[in-house]
Amino acid sequence: MNIYANEKFPSYEKKHVKNYKKVEKALTEIDLNHNWSWYDEVYFRWKNDLNKLAIYFRGYEITGREMFEKADILACALKKKGIRKGDEILACMANCPEAIYLLLAVSKCGAIVNFWSSKFDRHFIKEIIEGSNSRILFATSDEWNNIKELPICENIETKIIVPLDAVLKKRDVWHNEEKLKEVDNICDKTIATFSDFINCTEKNKQIKFDKCTLDDPFTITYTSGSTKIGFPKAIIHKNRAYISIARFHDPDLSRMPAMRNMRGLAHIPLHSNTNIASAISDTLCQKCTVACEPIYEADFFAKSLAINKASFVIATRSFWIAAMKEFEKNEKLAKEVIPHLISAVSVGEDIAKNEEKYINKILKKYKAGSAKVPFPLYPFTLSVGGGDCEHGGLFFTLFREQRERFSFSMKEFGLVPFQLADIAVLDAKGRECTYEQYGRLVANSPCTMKEYKNNVEANKKFYIKDAYGRYWGDCHVWAYITQKGNVVIRGRMGNEFTLKSGKKVPMFKITEAILKVSKNILSCETVLIYEKETEKIVSHIELIPDKNASERELIDEIRKQCQRNFPEEILSKQYYRIIPMGSTYELTKSGKRNIRALELKQTKDCNKLY
Repeated sequence: MNIYANEKFPSYEKKHVKNYKKVEKALTEIDLNHNWSWYDEVYFRWKNDLNKLAIYFRGYEITGREMFEKADILACALKKKGIRKGDEILACMANCPEAIYLLLAVSKCGAIVNFWSSKFDRHFIKEIIEGSNSRILFATSDEWNNIKELPICENIETKIIVPLDAVLKKRDVWHNEEKLKEVDNICDKTIATFSDFINCTEKNKQIKFDKCTLDDPFTITYTSGSTKIGFPKAIIHKNRAYISIARFHDPDLSRMPAMRNMRGLAHIPLHSNTNIASAISDTLCQKCTVACEPIYEADFFAKSLAINKASFVIATRSFWIAAMKEFEKNEKLAKEVIPHLISAVSVGEDIAKNEEKYINKILKKYKAGSAKVPFPLYPFTLSVGGGDCEHGGLFFTLFREQRERFSFSMKEFGLVPFQLADIAVLDAKGRECTYEQYGRLVANSPCTMKEYKNNVEANKKFYIKDAYGRYWGDCHVWAYITQKGNVVIRGRMGNEFTLKSGKKVPMFKITEAILKVSKNILSCETVLIYEKETEKIVSHIELIPDKNASERELIDEIRKQCQRNFPEEILSKQYYRIIPMGSTYELTKSGKRNIRALELKQTKDCNKLY
């Protein structure tokens, strides 16, 4: 694959040509020597270090040796159940060791694991189960209690339940007993506990497993909700996606420090490819420890950090902001948590300057990373990762704010594309934009999904053709490429106001203008809504906690800033809402800011500026 071939935009090719041979060599080496399953890749990396800690779960420590032994036994049990290469296995699970055993075992069998959530719409769950033709379901007790009454579950021949309740109540000093209920007594013959299922099986070296390849499908995960709520699109990823990105995270290709003896937190739901690729696969492939966290709630995140004491954590900016606020309220909690945190990574959402500065300020205040790096050299700045679930984690910048602070330019540093990714920013006619010109971000790489499952129309929309005849996977976001070849990503496309001239003004442009007004503004989300058949532009503004700012004076300054930047067509439709102190934005189940909820919010509590 010619990663950087681009005759129409030679300056971009020249930017990367010095790395082309190195990238091509690495991709060729993967095809020649790593044409196997994800299980084989992880084992290849761990085989000489099996006594190292692989999984941490609420005080329980599991070595690499124990992890592979459990996975091998589970793979034999699945083979005894008739699972063959290409079969689909349903999984409705929270993060726990058994989920990692399942990933490894399914991969060893050459099967496909379909991770979904009990929080999906009931009709969509029925579609998932009927569309899988799966004979077996794995579920953790918290998820099972939400779906056990569904008639469709009766059609599944074997249901394997992982009871989390006893583990959490014993090991979790922060645990709220209302969050998880005891799993009911199991009397149904189609139901077994995970322990019972594997205890009746032994590791059998005589069992032959089908040979797997890089291009065999491995996982089915789901988008974060950019489609109809409760009906996310199913994404199929191949072994190649996880093996390739793991190789390009290695220090010789990523040019980032090696992950040595780090503990990464896996708390994002398993039905998100971000969690499997970045928190589980990459962490294991770097021979580090995965800390499994089954509870995914913004108000629990700070406690999750206290429980797991992870040194590497990826989370949405909304979760990070929630945790920082909690640390400020509870200094004892903060001092217990943050010293272990050497790499805090924001993913899944664009993060504003003031949000990043606020998070960095709290991380520095409580000496983030000081347990790993001697004071005063501890890292305290947020790292940023990117790349939607369809593409995998293609972008990353370690300690972005630190890099920008010491750059000689006031322009944004942006995200650094991993070298396996071919990226471009296209204008409305499909031509490549010049540097620092906003357009549609597109990408291709070995990590790009195979396809959406059973969704021909979505596949047609995802794969787009540019003006030069090349096909890309659409990231569906506004972005531009810097002179350094980095990527600055803004809001999702589709939320633009059309002027009478036909020019479209994205809402993020208004948000950017407002954020420049005052250091007191933490966050801003601007949405275009339709109320009584009238277009209205509403900016929802959150102030930095405990900042005493005059709301009226702030609104006046915002008004002046917008007058300097936008035409009357926009000014006449603008509304502003200051989020009450102590409140924040509503979040989606994926942990991101709920833009749809803002679009539906009425303007009666907003201030109209004349």
